[in-house]
Amino acid sequence: MGLTFGQTVLWYSAFSLEVLVCAFALRRRFYVHLPIFTVYLFLLIVRAIFIYVVYRAVGYASHFAFYSYWISEGILLSARAASIGELIWNASRGYAGLRAILKWVLAVITALLLIQASSAAIAHASRIPSFVLTLEQSLELAAAVALIVLLAFTRFYEVPLQRVQTLLATGLLFYSLVQVANNAISKYGMESHFHWWEAVRSTSFSITLLIWLVALAKRPREEAREGLQAPEDLQRARNLMRQGLQSLRQLLERLRRVNSEAGR
Repeated sequence: MGLTFGQTVLWYSAFSLEVLVCAFALRRRFYVHLPIFTVYLFLLIVRAIFIYVVYRAVGYASHFAFYSYWISEGILLSARAASIGELIWNASRGYAGLRAILKWVLAVITALLLIQASSAAIAHASRIPSFVLTLEQSLELAAAVALIVLLAFTRFYEVPLQRVQTLLATGLLFYSLVQVANNAISKYGMESHFHWWEAVRSTSFSITLLIWLVALAKRPREEAREGLQAPEDLQRARNLMRQGLQSLRQLLERLRRVNSEAGR
């Protein structure tokens, strides 16, 4: 059994968006600042081609297709988790306090959710789908919490983020929230709900790719400058330097006045 018409349309749509996003990421030289995220985009394309060939060659319901899908899903999940961590780390550079908070939040939540995922996988008979689904739900929940913390802290403390960073984080957050709900509903009856689960996953990820495409397709003038605005500590140092220079100018001006009056 091969792909249905609807599945084929979803595959072509998602694959086209993945290629476009990857091309724009290369044009923006993401491999310099976000190399793991760039590798993740490449893996999306490679995995999409591989699964499509497998479905066409051996059928949608074959054992080889089954294991190929879930093993490659696990690889993508690991790459996605690493790319989310890289994005958060890159966005919080120059802010040691924010990085420390995010690091501890991620460490505690990820540890708890991985324990939950492992226990749930052992309790189910079909180990691979159960483990991947539960692990994905746990990691997506951890990613959603970390991204919410990042966006909330940067907004509350007025930490400057590039437009592309904000949109990338927004797309990741949207997909994480959808997958948390999607996996929670489908993992108890995956065999009967797999087509719906895959359709929701593909559609939500296509929306995420569109958000990323908007972020990458047009480069604002303020992002053309290298790097972000000055971190808070550096900005304070600059303000102190300006105040010091201003005080020095005022002192020199007073000395000139004293000398001029003494010369009279």
